[in-house]
Amino acid sequence: MGKEKNRMFRGKSLVIEVKDNFYDVCIDMGDVPIFYNVVGANDADMALCSALEYKYGDCDFDYMCCSAEGVCYMYDVEVIDDVE
Repeated sequence: MGKEKNRMFRGKSLVIEVKDNFYDVCIDMGDVPIFYNVVGANDADMALCSALEYKYGDCDFDYMCCSAEGVCYMYDVEVIDDVE
């Protein structure tokens, strides 16, 4: 039987480079945003992926950068839970 994808949530994420390899990540869940500090990421994409993996484990996620201004990056994010 094939895998069926159930979306867990879709929203926005904000990633701010505070200093070299240190990022603040905010994942907007609607009522209660989730904040993470990510140390050691090479770029904003890696910081976002690290935060999503920490929060959602082995779930799949898609993201697209929709705005980049200096050290501030806004992403459209979709977290997907694969169910058999």
